[in-house]
Amino acid sequence: MIIQNIGGENLCRLLKYTEDKKDCWLIYEVCQGKTMNEALFNVKGEFYKGERIYMVHHSNLYHCIRNNIRLMMDFIFRMT
Repeated sequence: MIIQNIGGENLCRLLKYTEDKKDCWLIYEVCQGKTMNEALFNVKGEFYKGERIYMVHHSNLYHCIRNNIRLMMDFIFRMT
């Protein structure tokens, strides 16, 4: 089942989730269009002194969900 998020992009059904001490991991369907990761994050990697360093840029959608618990609850509810 595909639903619409606040940006008009397609989101897919939440299949399950798991939690650890610091995070809640969402497992969801793969759909057409942007993935959930692409909608929330932009990850760029580069080499520095022989090691791969990653820079994560969070999207506006990520910040909206992170800063508004009601929006987060609605977001997860719509995926279930």
